[in-house]
Amino acid sequence: MLFTHNGQMNSSVEDLLRLPLKTKNNQKYVYPIQIEMSKTCPPVKDHIKISEAKSFRYSVPFEVIQDIKNNHCKLLFDFTSESYDITYKYFGGKDYSHQIICNTMQKYNLNKNDVILLCGNIKPFEPKEYHVVSLAYQIFMPLCQSEDIINKQYNQIKNKVFRPKKLLTFMGKPYKHRAEMCKFIFENNFHKTNLVTCYTPFKDMSIDKYKDDLNLSKEFLESLPWIYDLQDKDSSDPFLPRLSSDTEKQAFLDTYIHFVSETYFEHTSDDYNNYELDMTDKCAKAIVMANPFILHAQPGALGYLKDCGFKTFDKWWDESYDTEKNHTERKNMLYKLYYDLSKTSHSQLANILYEMYDIVEHNRDHYNTFKDSSKHYKELYSILDKLFHIR
Repeated sequence: MLFTHNGQMNSSVEDLLRLPLKTKNNQKYVYPIQIEMSKTCPPVKDHIKISEAKSFRYSVPFEVIQDIKNNHCKLLFDFTSESYDITYKYFGGKDYSHQIICNTMQKYNLNKNDVILLCGNIKPFEPKEYHVVSLAYQIFMPLCQSEDIINKQYNQIKNKVFRPKKLLTFMGKPYKHRAEMCKFIFENNFHKTNLVTCYTPFKDMSIDKYKDDLNLSKEFLESLPWIYDLQDKDSSDPFLPRLSSDTEKQAFLDTYIHFVSETYFEHTSDDYNNYELDMTDKCAKAIVMANPFILHAQPGALGYLKDCGFKTFDKWWDESYDTEKNHTERKNMLYKLYYDLSKTSHSQLANILYEMYDIVEHNRDHYNTFKDSSKHYKELYSILDKLFHIR
């Protein structure tokens, strides 16, 4: 049986790793260190902090290092708090996590089988220096699921209830792909027939920065922010509601289809990146609320959910967008879907949702089974078991 040390974590290590805490000296365990982006991702113009990041090394207790040497412990760097992987980013010099991990390994003379990087990216790159394991923690994090709301959702589907709006799209930070999508929605007047949120400004990020690049009209910019679930609140507030918000839950009852706008649409490198698939709980919210979904996300996101056992909706619309690696072509395919569904009548949408009942019910049940049985931890536990048996 494997255990975990409290290590150097800012959150509950038991919740993250789903391992019991180490209590005895002879137990095999991991020592987790939560990567701090304040250290690993300094401002690109701050040369002092960049220099500090390049030479930074984590300190690990002597007894832990001894346990690692004796094959009783593995050093685990946790970067699941962010959905994207960091191991490809060091090629572009934007992130120093790789350098810091290597510095720490060199400090204590550790080898590859002593160290694991745990990241949220579904398709992580593995460098030669250490092991990398994917953990879809954000997708399968606990979400509030009120039975009364779910029962109401099922009843609405079965009774083909007409809903106030057609499509639902929540947008947090106003990234460029979201700004462009909002422009498309505004120009077609779909923000009036659909439920769309667009937060701007968000902390230090504003859609205004894309005004010239995307040719955003004054009329569009003056219509923002579009707020549904943060009424009467400062839209720059970084604390956005989770699925615990009654207003957010109601949004899934007030719409037929969740058009999910993920945090990333293109890749952080210039072109298609084989080592990048970043997903969050945004798609999971539609699943647990028994809504069909379309993913405005990086290519392969829908395929990952299928691989996990979820059913999708290619009987009712074209899902080939998910395999399109050209970001512009994928965007155009998704916009066409958004346009066509926005033009579909309430009667047709209610009937489509009725036809999908078995699928959305299956997906919700499967999500909870998958999450509760820790299936998304299989890769982590497997590599740990393998490494502890290597001599």
